Amino acid sequence: MLRALWGIPTPELRGVVIGEREGAVAADFLYDGEVTDDQRELVSLAETYFIADFLPEVVVRFRAIATRAPEPLDMQGLDWWVYLRWEPDVE
Repeated sequence: MLRALWGIPTPELRGVVIGEREGAVAADFLYDGEVTDDQRELVSLAETYFIADFLPEVVVRFRAIATRAPEPLDMQGLDWWVYLRWEPDVE
């Protein structure tokens, strides 16, 4: 997964979480604010890089999700953080 992220994070990317969902390897890219077409394209590119490391039988589903900082990030029902942006505590 880390190789799939090379060159993908933008300043708006708050975190990436990965795990299993409905029999597929799932990853959610959590962006600060509305997701742009360019960000969706970057998520698709990361998905392509990830797929290249596995046999064709492995089902992969990556998606981009809009969030709002400083709201806490939700793991979206998945298991592991693979990227997490530093965000100062806002009071």
